[in-house]
Amino acid sequence: MKLVAEVSQTPEHEEVVPLIVQLISPPFLGRTVLTAGPAKFGMDLTKQEHGVKGSIVKSVPYTACGPIENAVELQGHIALALRGDCMFAAKARRLQEAGVTGIIFI
Repeated sequence: MKLVAEVSQTPEHEEVVPLIVQLISPPFLGRTVLTAGPAKFGMDLTKQEHGVKGSIVKSVPYTACGPIENAVELQGHIALALRGDCMFAAKARRLQEAGVTGIIFI
């Protein structure tokens, strides 16, 4: 609840600068670039020279709404999870506890 309260206190007029997700592994080789909206909590990705790099691993369950079943596989990687079905902050907390270096919600 504390996390939700902190996020809800951010100014509504605050400008959100979109970031990019670039797929650099074969067959994409950097040609696929996606626009992403950064979270309002966690690491400030704009202060990282090259953002976050890592392999993407699908979260199990894919919604990340229950206990993370593949925490060992996710550790040190970027998790891929679906939006919806439960609170965003709860998903992020579960995946953070699993040891991910980042999360992409689709």
